[in-house]
Amino acid sequence: MEIRSCPECGRVFVDTGVEVCPKCLQEEDRQFDTVRRFLQENPGVSIDHVCEETSVKKERILKFLRQGRLMQSRLTGVELRCDVCGAIILSGRVCDACVKKLQDVANELSPDSRASRTGKIHIFDHIRDTRK
Repeated sequence: MEIRSCPECGRVFVDTGVEVCPKCLQEEDRQFDTVRRFLQENPGVSIDHVCEETSVKKERILKFLRQGRLMQSRLTGVELRCDVCGAIILSGRVCDACVKKLQDVANELSPDSRASRTGKIHIFDHIRDTRK
């Protein structure tokens, strides 16, 4: 059991694998619901307009997109790119083609090399190296 300090409010909390304390997580979920409802009622608006109308910061809305909780297709003025190849994506961090390549690389690695090459960045590096 590890103790962390919340990056949002500074409170100390037990680390459960979530970035923020339970109180800030609850607030983040409330903001997500607000943004989701607004976008359902107003599809195709700009991210700046969503920020103005909901009082949710742009960085938080981008976080929701990166987490895959929102789809970029409901917003204008946002362009998400794949962390691996740079292709335009609608949500998340990696495009479908790179996810497939990541899965293929992970499946190809022997159990011994998997143990020595832990972490996503190593597989990302491998895919980038093979594209050159």
